[in-house]
Amino acid sequence: MPEIATSEKVSVNVVVGDLAKIDVLVDNGFYASRSDFIQKAIMSQLKENKDDLYQIAQEEKNRGHEWAIGILSFSKKDLEKIAKSQKKISIVVYGILHFDADITLPLAQASIASLKVHGKFNAAPEVKAFYCPKP
Repeated sequence: MPEIATSEKVSVNVVVGDLAKIDVLVDNGFYASRSDFIQKAIMSQLKENKDDLYQIAQEEKNRGHEWAIGILSFSKKDLEKIAKSQKKISIVVYGILHFDADITLPLAQASIASLKVHGKFNAAPEVKAFYCPKP
């Protein structure tokens, strides 16, 4: 499998006074940088909401979705097995959905009922164009 980028840049507007407080903490060694502060703040909030995330994941799985936060990857063999079962799957991903490059559109259509990606979708151009058409 090719290397998949696991981080993205995000722009955030911060009130000048709050940014000044962050800078004081950075300058006094509490954090390595502004980015370090922001990453730790994000991790803190995600940890605080982990039970909510777990509950959401369970609800999605109960609806019959292949659901993931992070990276979900399918090989040609994975989709061939699903297609052979004659049961299509619904996929919901928050993060990165990766299909190996040898997955064709007919195979994807034979195995996937619906697909929703909040993030990046790596797939063969015809598969990506079918499931994520540009407006």
